[in-house]
Amino acid sequence: MSELSGGAPCWLELGGTPSADVLAHYAAHLGWTYDMNPEDSGYRRAFADGFKVAGFGGPAEPRPERGWRVYIAVDDVDAGRELAVHAGAPALGAIISVPDGRFAWLHHPLGGHMGLFESQTDPGTAVCPGVGRISGWTQESPDCDGVRSFHQAVFGPGFPTLVDYQTSTRAGWIVRVTAEVDHALDLQDPAGNRLRLEPATPSDRTAAGSGRRALKSFTCENLDEVHHRMRARNLLRPQGNDGAEAT
Repeated sequence: MSELSGGAPCWLELGGTPSADVLAHYAAHLGWTYDMNPEDSGYRRAFADGFKVAGFGGPAEPRPERGWRVYIAVDDVDAGRELAVHAGAPALGAIISVPDGRFAWLHHPLGGHMGLFESQTDPGTAVCPGVGRISGWTQESPDCDGVRSFHQAVFGPGFPTLVDYQTSTRAGWIVRVTAEVDHALDLQDPAGNRLRLEPATPSDRTAAGSGRRALKSFTCENLDEVHHRMRARNLLRPQGNDGAEAT
């Protein structure tokens, strides 16, 4: 994966501890596999046939309307947060340090949330061809011109070229993921979190290391069978009698 420059969307995250049903849902529909971040106990990373896509864990809040949190890469999270606050984005809590870097959350002044991430060891993820991988980032807002102006003020004039904008009564991020579907649709997991699926192209299916093989291996109608297959491949830890993951 190439290094990400400051001001680019760089990470996708579902906060809190994911249930086995949620993990199995994305494995079945997107071919995602999982591991535990060796530097951050309890944090799961999702991969589309070897390409890192998203994370599960960290604080449960804030939780955007679609559930998934989007982080934007910055070279200096202190300076980035200061710029964002000056441009009208109230800060949400303190800057938090983790083994991979430092992050902060803010209220977007035109609605929704915004995460900033200063990487120390891991540049995160990026748009990449292949089934199960991120195909694009869309910022929806009732005021797209205002959102563009805010992004330019904080991240520079090039940022609006990295994302798409969609006029909507809602405000937040729509994360687009390539999948084996006939048309674009929203995929909602058992906890109500949503991603936008976009049809795979021939180049997605032939992309080096595409997720097509993983998708096929997890296709089944019975969720218990999905859990069984994931545990057999050490992708899901066994659960205790109370439904929590066994330690």
